[in-house]
Amino acid sequence: MNRKSFGMFVFVLLLLALIVPAAMAQDLNETKPIVLAVTTDMVTFEPAESATKSDTGTLNMIFEAMVKLDDDLTLKPLLAESWELLDTPEKNIWQFKLRQGVKFSDGQEFTANDVKYTLDRAADPNNNFKGNIPGYILPSIAYKGCEIVDDYTVNILLENYNPDLPAYISEVWIVPQGYYSSNELTHVAKNPIGSGPYILKEWIPDDHVTLERNENYWGEKAKVKTITIRPIPEKSTAIAELLTGNVDVVSGVSADQAATVDASDVAHIAAVTGGRRVNLGFLQTCEGPGCTEVKDVRVRQALNYGVDIQAILDAFFFGKAERAAGFVNPPNDLKSLEPYPYDPEKAKELLAEAGYPDGFKCTIGTPNGRYQKDKELSIAIAADWKKIGVDCEVIPYEWTVYSKMLNEKTLPAIFLIGNGSNFSSAWYDMSTFATPTQTSNYPQWGTEEFTGLVESLRNTYDLAERTAITDKMQQIIHDEAPWLFIYMQVDWYAVNNNLDWNPRADEIVEFTSASWK
Repeated sequence: MNRKSFGMFVFVLLLLALIVPAAMAQDLNETKPIVLAVTTDMVTFEPAESATKSDTGTLNMIFEAMVKLDDDLTLKPLLAESWELLDTPEKNIWQFKLRQGVKFSDGQEFTANDVKYTLDRAADPNNNFKGNIPGYILPSIAYKGCEIVDDYTVNILLENYNPDLPAYISEVWIVPQGYYSSNELTHVAKNPIGSGPYILKEWIPDDHVTLERNENYWGEKAKVKTITIRPIPEKSTAIAELLTGNVDVVSGVSADQAATVDASDVAHIAAVTGGRRVNLGFLQTCEGPGCTEVKDVRVRQALNYGVDIQAILDAFFFGKAERAAGFVNPPNDLKSLEPYPYDPEKAKELLAEAGYPDGFKCTIGTPNGRYQKDKELSIAIAADWKKIGVDCEVIPYEWTVYSKMLNEKTLPAIFLIGNGSNFSSAWYDMSTFATPTQTSNYPQWGTEEFTGLVESLRNTYDLAERTAITDKMQQIIHDEAPWLFIYMQVDWYAVNNNLDWNPRADEIVEFTSASWK
């Protein structure tokens, strides 16, 4: 072989070295699905009924909002290209300029009519929706109505000023008016139509959800064609499936399983400190063991003093979790707040002062496997409380049953729950308490002082003044203790080494930009 032929031979080899792996990766993205193992099955595909972060990732791949909270937790345009607070005396009208050329997966064109329909549909009491949009988002922004300016411009009217509206709107998935207005609620809850990068191909309850790439998607198409989501409640089973190649991502891996995953040559652990506030709530509107007692702030404070939370966290999470001092995530939290220290004698004093020198009996409701060590946390807390005379029976529930009881406020006096966050502001995190009766206010707690500050905040435009108000609100929540404050959840994911994907801090698990290496 002469020098020229040899040079050409080398050139061809180099070219093949570049082309063949790329082609193989392309084929893999087309033929190999990403299989996600989750703890619980989808509750619903109805956006206005969805109330859990576990559903959010799947819904985010089917539906889209006007504003997107990106992977770096910053707000980006999505179905809206821009937005602004109009210069009106009340500062209560936000205008959104909508993206043109977007179509839903049924071929219907996206317009301002769909935005108005989505918001008004969620707000309509006749629909009796119980999800986060009607139960949390709309009350938090004090939604008043939506005006269509033209086909691609809408005004969202609020009862009062709210500078955080774009962050809230990032959680409102837009549905096509034509399809949703002409079908029964029960039908669309199982057969969703959105404008997102994936469509629902199949849902076999308690077995799997299959999403297929939306080939007519208006934006950049997803790289992996098929996503399969399997509910596997037992985490050890999910890890075993991962290590044998039947699963590619496992969410909610416990800290004590992380070493096993990292020691394998199949997968690795990707950990991120999330925004989910895991606490025990004290329900103010129940009847049963402990219901009368937890209405007394001294009892709620006693229960916070009466648990060595940090020792429990260290035992379960190997020193990677810290007790929370309040209800607001960093960086918006009040830095001067200190977690309740473990002080059983102080706890006994407060119980005696409240009229319970010998303690009392109560019930703790807890999901089993929805959050990291949820049942185990509840049992460990009950063990510490027993030392101060508070005797609690721990009752675990399957998540679909628990979430229904949570929304209907039929759980026991004390219940474990994790509240998600999008990290946008202190008020966003606290607006779950905007009114004592709104769906997202799980303890149904409120005080005249706190409610008064909510009203003040709605009429305060100056940033420094708003910060002063939210700081005071954080202090009230700490002192009133509607929760037993536990921690901001650390999320561990087990990920196939061949998958190019990283988890987000807000627990939204989606694979639009993921690909096989």
